[in-house]
Amino acid sequence: MNAIALTDALDSAIQKVCSAELDRLVGQDNLQSHSSEIGEALNSLKGLQKGIEPNYQDPLVALLYLSWYQPKQIRWSRMLIKKLTEVRNTNTILPNHYDKLWVVDFGAGALAMQFAVALAVAHDLANGGKIASVNMEYYDPNLAMCDLGEKLWGQFKIEVRQKPQLSHLKTALDLVKTSRITAAGFSSRRDADEERWLTAIHTLYRNNVSVVKKQLSSFVEMVDPHIGLLSGHDHFGMGGLLNQASPFDLQRYTMYRRPVNRKGANVRFPKVTQWRRSINCRLPQWQGYLDREVGWDIPNCLGQIYRRK
Repeated sequence: MNAIALTDALDSAIQKVCSAELDRLVGQDNLQSHSSEIGEALNSLKGLQKGIEPNYQDPLVALLYLSWYQPKQIRWSRMLIKKLTEVRNTNTILPNHYDKLWVVDFGAGALAMQFAVALAVAHDLANGGKIASVNMEYYDPNLAMCDLGEKLWGQFKIEVRQKPQLSHLKTALDLVKTSRITAAGFSSRRDADEERWLTAIHTLYRNNVSVVKKQLSSFVEMVDPHIGLLSGHDHFGMGGLLNQASPFDLQRYTMYRRPVNRKGANVRFPKVTQWRRSINCRLPQWQGYLDREVGWDIPNCLGQIYRRK
């Protein structure tokens, strides 16, 4: 896949969605009067460095999160899928005896896993792979995050259609069927040709382990997944937290721990970076929060892959 075209498409999509959302929330020319709310949102996101869950219900938190973390989350989710293929010793997202994929994404946020699945499917299609269907069902109680993720998904599809270099990605995006679900209600399927995944990417914080484990356990009962993917930032004892929250019975599943050290990327997101810096210039009291370059780079992360025996 053409990495430059992909980055440009995602860069354009994030910038357009963020600009429209900021205008909807506060107005592009009315930033100063909302300085305190923006500052509260930035400080809320700063808690991530200490393992404290931000107030994702705040639309400004969701907006500022999207403008910085979304490329990183997509890249990490894609890397975790690649590590799954390494564990299975295959080059494709699905093993040979399946041609359909059903993914239930818990704590979906702005739908990074959905983007990553589409990228993985596009890679398979480009290499002659055959995938009949992909169904993504996602759950997150933080509606502002899902709302923005859905807007970004729609805009990203528009940007990709304008780039002939991304023809396989266009096909993959059209192939992926998506649905937002509630904790208690989603389609129950047991298709013999369909592999089932349950994913939970960066959903754990120090104060929610028991709640996450309880909810994930109920999802395991309903989905009966072949594959489980869990992950978190590799700090504040995340390995232990992942073990505590895991709903997967090790008598039924084999677990593979896959850490990823900090990885940089030369390719940056100039349009999103410029959008963030334009806010930074107009709100000097928050100088330094929004002036860094947005990129694909990710911090140290820890992933756990569960494969049914």
